Amino acid sequence: MPWSERFFEQRRLTSKIKHLVLQRYVKEFAYHLGSVRPVVYYVDGFAGAGAYSHGSVHEDGSPLLIARLAQQIRRSTKPFDLRCLNVEASKKRFASLQASTEIFRPHIVEENYHDSFVNSLPDILRRVGNAPAFFFIDPFGAKGIAFKELLPIFERQTRTEVLITLHTDGMAKKAGWFAHEDSDDLKRRELAREMTGHLAAALDIPTERLRQGWHDSSNTSIFENRLLTYYLRKLLSGNTKFKYAKAFRVLYYRSDAITEAPVCFHLVFATQNETGLFEMNDVMVDALRAFYRDVYSDSFFPTFEDEYERQVGRVAVENEILGKFRAKPSFTIDDVKRHCMQKTDFLLKSGEYRSLVIELARKPLVRKLDQGQPSNAKTRFKVVAIGHEPGLLSSD
Repeated sequence: MPWSERFFEQRRLTSKIKHLVLQRYVKEFAYHLGSVRPVVYYVDGFAGAGAYSHGSVHEDGSPLLIARLAQQIRRSTKPFDLRCLNVEASKKRFASLQASTEIFRPHIVEENYHDSFVNSLPDILRRVGNAPAFFFIDPFGAKGIAFKELLPIFERQTRTEVLITLHTDGMAKKAGWFAHEDSDDLKRRELAREMTGHLAAALDIPTERLRQGWHDSSNTSIFENRLLTYYLRKLLSGNTKFKYAKAFRVLYYRSDAITEAPVCFHLVFATQNETGLFEMNDVMVDALRAFYRDVYSDSFFPTFEDEYERQVGRVAVENEILGKFRAKPSFTIDDVKRHCMQKTDFLLKSGEYRSLVIELARKPLVRKLDQGQPSNAKTRFKVVAIGHEPGLLSSD
């Protein structure tokens, strides 16, 4: 297939998973917060053209998908409005965005900003005021998402959630430009410093420390994991109001990936509320499974990936429970969910966490301390297994 078609197809695939997540979760966010607030906001920081097409294929982008959701809410009997704010810096894409959202302005799409996201942010925050807001920050690379410039979002007192596309693979490649900082080629040298400067700003890390981390990593996968771990820590630092953060890895099937599918990108979610963490986790599980079934239905990949996530994920969670909670006097199912949803890479639904804890109590590797039907929030459990074998549960 020609390069232009390959690029379009890849764009469709990478956008598809984001759209599946957005459609499911923004609806949950709006309905939950709309029950107590008259207006809820969706902010698309890198909105693009609103829709994209190639040949006979036409697909809505995130601005149109959420605008249609907002329109459904407006036409229903729900006592709240979902309003949209979109930002696009490109002149050509902004013109398309304006045209595609014309029918929704200004009652649903309150404003389209023709500027950079950072420059538009002061007015966005003024408009949003004290209303709950969900921010979708989906840049192409690391430019435009300097951590310090996003702090006005992260510091909001009102219910605020963010979903950020973090291209860890691309970030690792940008870090590779450190090797060209002293190049004899002036243009290459300047580009190297520009690239690594964007990355350092996005992560809010001194360039020298970033450079050292890149040199200390034995391969790009290790470096990517370090970047991701560091970014999650920053989101939960004292500089933000977030209490929970989770990175969802999106795998991208390739025919030359023999042993495992490579990571395409991470969707990083942060929230002030554990309900948001639990709901987004379940939304992401459903979206990923639907994505793999739909996109790779003509290969073994969807079956392989679903089994891999469930089996290996259960083992990882089992080991986390028996290790992390061993020294604690007790724990609840919700304790397990809060910890494992954030600290493990594998996606299990809330109900699967519950089943796993109950099965461990039947082994018995875990003891149930309270009588009656298990309650996720209140029933106490205690680890009693000593010297267990990792993966014991999954071997049954």
